[in-house]
Amino acid sequence: MTYASRVTLLNNGSTVYENDCLKAVFYVNGQRVCIVQTLNGHIFIPSHHYGVKTIGGKGCRTEHWNPGERIDIDLTDATLYPGAEVCVEIIDKRDGKVISKDAVRA
Repeated sequence: MTYASRVTLLNNGSTVYENDCLKAVFYVNGQRVCIVQTLNGHIFIPSHHYGVKTIGGKGCRTEHWNPGERIDIDLTDATLYPGAEVCVEIIDKRDGKVISKDAVRA
């Protein structure tokens, strides 16, 4: 068993987002464990990003996250573990609104 803690986000809607205007907030069993302050890979690289090793995928390579594109987020190992309820919120940083939210059991 591995505790790699990798998450894939998919823009399965029809809206094109400016990925630097978005952040991802992760919760495990209701407790906030990590905030990815930008979903733009080029801006993420030089930033301070505690709890996140890398982000990648087509959705973070340019300044837009287009429909059908994925963003892969590699959290610090063991952040996610079997049986934990994992919730992620995608938030528009300009107005603080949650534009997407999902929860699954790991």
